[in-house]
Amino acid sequence: MKLRILLAYQGVETIRELETSKLLIGRADGAQIPDLDLSPDPCVSRQHAQLLVRDGIIWLSDLGSRFGTQVNGREIRAQGEWRLWPEDTILMGETTLRVAMLPEGSPAGIASKPAPKPAIPASKPVAKAVVPTPAKPFGSEGKPVARAQSAAPAAPPAPAPELITEPLAKSPHADPPGQLSPSSPEQAPRVPTPKPPMPNPYPGPTLLTPKPILESAAAAPDLRILRMIDTNQRLALSQGEAASASERRLAMLLDLPMEFAAQTVQAQLFQTIMNRVVQALPAARRGALLLRDPQQNALLLKAYVSADEPAVSETLARRAIDEKRGFIWRLNQSGDISESVREFRMVSGMYAPLQWQDQVFGVICVDSPVATDPFQDGDLQFLIAIGQYAGLALAQQEDRLELRRSANLVDRLLTNFSPKVRAMLLEQARLGKLRPGGTKSEVTILFCDICGFTQCAAQMDAHDVVDMLNHYFEPLLGAIFRHDGSVDKFVGDGVLAVFGSPEADSQQHQKAVRAALAMQEGAAATSRLRALRHDPTCEVRIGIHCGEVFHGFVGVLDRLELTVIGDAVNRACRYCEAAGQGEVLLSPDVFQHVFNLIKAEKTAIQTKEGELPAYRLKALKG
Repeated sequence: MKLRILLAYQGVETIRELETSKLLIGRADGAQIPDLDLSPDPCVSRQHAQLLVRDGIIWLSDLGSRFGTQVNGREIRAQGEWRLWPEDTILMGETTLRVAMLPEGSPAGIASKPAPKPAIPASKPVAKAVVPTPAKPFGSEGKPVARAQSAAPAAPPAPAPELITEPLAKSPHADPPGQLSPSSPEQAPRVPTPKPPMPNPYPGPTLLTPKPILESAAAAPDLRILRMIDTNQRLALSQGEAASASERRLAMLLDLPMEFAAQTVQAQLFQTIMNRVVQALPAARRGALLLRDPQQNALLLKAYVSADEPAVSETLARRAIDEKRGFIWRLNQSGDISESVREFRMVSGMYAPLQWQDQVFGVICVDSPVATDPFQDGDLQFLIAIGQYAGLALAQQEDRLELRRSANLVDRLLTNFSPKVRAMLLEQARLGKLRPGGTKSEVTILFCDICGFTQCAAQMDAHDVVDMLNHYFEPLLGAIFRHDGSVDKFVGDGVLAVFGSPEADSQQHQKAVRAALAMQEGAAATSRLRALRHDPTCEVRIGIHCGEVFHGFVGVLDRLELTVIGDAVNRACRYCEAAGQGEVLLSPDVFQHVFNLIKAEKTAIQTKEGELPAYRLKALKG
């Protein structure tokens, strides 16, 4: 699949055309170069986002970038996969992107400016040269006098006229329907003649001039836009006293989506709906809207229209909810009458569930205490439609709340994981599979401690202590994440990291050792920088052990955390405590996996459990 990507950074535009179905976007860091390198932009993360083409659709995922990714001004970080359309504008850091798929057979490459598209493809030769003749002026009756005619085929040869290679500018008064431009090369196109402007038969919102969606779009067909309405405005439909009942109902149904979007307070929205429902139904004298509380199995009154108390039959309301059906009812004087029907002197009414698909959120009802007020089938259909609109709005509200909770959860979790693991967690969250749970398997535990930090911090201000921790933690965490490790927790000035969790990794031992060496190098570089500023410096010590533990996510959905439980955690801590400043100690369990990778010195350490064999890491071989 070929993708065309338009990049714009600091006024410079570039086009990239790539043949791929999966594209990593970010900045090169020397060790890894992304498929689409945005290195000139410092606000783009190393692994910023990923494009994926699936079933002819382009999907964009933010990989936990530092400054996020926006599509048409909307932040999509921690939102999972986001579908892209050709007109979407993407912002990563300070770089703007537009992405589109190219048809099969298009060459891939790089261009500094999009190539102009010819108006008439070379594959479709023009049979005749057409010389446009200026239209004659309008006559006294406002009609065009004549149209220009093309030269007859049998005319003697003459100097060849200049070929028309660009489409003629469209007049705002194009040919009416039925006079379409020819598509066959055997028939030359006619030159449109101006016509007097037609009055607009549809009073309403201001007409808008249509704009092209994309420069690369095909030429517009030969047609005329008769009328356009701004869909951001409410429709100007008749709702006054002169309007019929059906007109008022149609106006309300068409206006409901705008009502749901404009109202931010749910109680006000429900009351507005009830007021307008009672107004739209001539037989309705009273009405009420109730929401179901699934935890307490109760119906909560949210809005009502009544001169005194709200008139609701809970029996009828529950029947509409349980059966998921709307109905018209009328009092049968010879039968049993419920207490609420008798109390509120109900004679007839209608009930409809607030339902979207299989979810029922509540019920909406209207009634009349007057026997001469009949409810018709059309009234019931209208009330059911209102219930479905309200059910859709409530379902969307629940989805937004769930997405917000998931986004907060994922944002909190992602800070402790490498980009590779973040992508996996984002996918699980998108599919709704990120749940509490764990497994028991072998992982590699790395425990790191800043030597002498407690004594050093005692002589420093609180701000300087936090500043020092952040200076050292940044290279330490960066080394862990670069080698696919995850941070289980911070213990004071110590870091507990795990390799092989939450995703299994056959190279976990090697990656833990490489991470430890990178952490020592990063800590040493930080100390040199701090020394130049005459700030206190420290060194780190690291212990690494592997073993079978329980690991996974524990807690509730709103508070999930990665945890590792087992003796291997305590053993890694023992090796860290026995290490000297700037040292890395390995257990024999780890050494047996990496003996051919490293240079190490055998030693022994004293712990609470007694003497333990250990290996002091020196360097990588080669």
